[in-house]
Amino acid sequence: MEVQQLRQNLHLHIDQADPSLLRILNTLVAAYVREQAMKKKTIKEEVPVYNPSMKRSTTKGLKIEIQESRAVYEKGDFYSLEDLEKEMETRGNYSR
Repeated sequence: MEVQQLRQNLHLHIDQADPSLLRILNTLVAAYVREQAMKKKTIKEEVPVYNPSMKRSTTKGLKIEIQESRAVYEKGDFYSLEDLEKEMETRGNYSR
């Protein structure tokens, strides 16, 4: 059955429907529209991902953070585990 024929049949059924069927059809169509809107929203917007700092972040934002972190690492601007342990020992926050 072609789309135009389906529309005509549905219009005939709706025109002859009792209130109960109209409520059912209304609920069905509303659920379908909501589902389609959610699909479009998910496609258009990037899905937020977990960030330990609890700031909302997108996949794109995390990729930028990773690139920035790699640049800092490649410059050698970081603490090694040993450096961190030494600093914690001097502050009295750590003991082996």
